[in-house]
Amino acid sequence: MTNYPYTRNIPAGGNNPSTDRPNMTENYNSLDSLIAEDHYGFNVENGGFHQKIRMPDLVSIPGGRIDDSITAYSKLVNSVSQLFITNDTSGNEYQLTRMDPVNFTTFGLYPVVVYAPDSHTGNSGWTFLPGGLRLQYGLVNLPASFTATINYPISYSTIYSVVVNYVSNSTAGWQLSTFNSTGFTFIRDTASSGRTLSWTAIGI
Repeated sequence: MTNYPYTRNIPAGGNNPSTDRPNMTENYNSLDSLIAEDHYGFNVENGGFHQKIRMPDLVSIPGGRIDDSITAYSKLVNSVSQLFITNDTSGNEYQLTRMDPVNFTTFGLYPVVVYAPDSHTGNSGWTFLPGGLRLQYGLVNLPASFTATINYPISYSTIYSVVVNYVSNSTAGWQLSTFNSTGFTFIRDTASSGRTLSWTAIGI
């Protein structure tokens, strides 16, 4: 960002105003330019309101915190800027976002039902929970084979849970067989039809 010049203690006591005039002009111009960086500036509608909020990445919780307040700031996590908050002067840190430029196309995707084990694209998506946990989900119609392999949109480094909801108009039995950091398998015991499967997974 721009470094705007500013001279403190101007006008100085005992100085001739003409001596301080160049610095005073520079100060006023810097104030105008500084406000207009992320706010609506002077002489325009919405003057003083934010146009945007930009936070340079910090390496730790910022100083100057006070009680009865929340401090928001940005930090790098795996080379990606993420938003954090801390409450009062506690020093407790809460990650609010999990930006993922590589997998952005499936973020918050509303899935349609497709047949497994087709590509996950279009039938599954992901979002995040505070703290950095990743929640992934999908909808599939199970294939005629006895084993279906469903791949997550994004592989986990640690997987905590997979929950499967299975709806069928027959008595055929399906069950979760295995799950790992990349996906899970579902197996059946007899032929069935109208097999709709919805799933969610939680991990890091």
